[in-house]
This record gives sequence, C-alpha cells and structure tokens, in this order.
Amino acid sequence: GVDKIIDSLIIKLGDVQTAYLVGDYARGIDSGLIDVVLIGTVDSETLEKFVLKTGKLIDRKIRPLVLDSEEFEKLRMRLDIDHALPIWNKAKDSISRRLVT
Repeated sequence: GVDKIIDSLIIKLGDVQTAYLVGDYARGIDSGLIDVVLIGTVDSETLEKFVLKTGKLIDRKIRPLVLDSEEFEKLRMRLDIDHALPIWNKAKDSISRRLVT
C-alpha cells in the first residue's frame, strides 16, 4: 500500500530522518495542495522527479520543504507541527524492521 510507496521513496531520496504532511491535507482538507516537510538530506533531483510525476498522476500540486534538524527546530512552531500528520520516522522504521525480522 501507501506505506510501501513511502518506504521506497524515502530510500531513494537519501537520509530522511522524519517526514510530515502539513497544511490542508494534514487537516483533512483536499485543497489540491499537498505540503510535505522532510527533515534530513535529500537528493534534490530525485525529489523533483517524484514531485512532478506523482503530482501529475494524482492531479495535485506537491510542495516539499526540505530542512535540516536545526532549521526544523527553528520553524517548528510556524509549520504547526503539533497538528501535522507524521508520515515517516527513520528511528521508528528501523525499530519496526528489527521486530519483524
């Protein structure tokens, strides 16, 4: 399902620590804009290709914001992370993989 797509994408992107869905979609509103915050180091070319291809497929505009940990902490309140939808957490993912295998 969607979890496998996210896992596959995150692996291709680089070293993503956490990812959040913010804005309208996080609040359950389909405005046509999907705002995603990625914390970590990302291959920008891979991200751009994914955003363009997937945006066309789902007929939505995807707006990624890539931040390092320090930038994320500075913008945490402005991004309203307390109301964001977490879609990836590297630490939890590695724990869940150890429990499964």
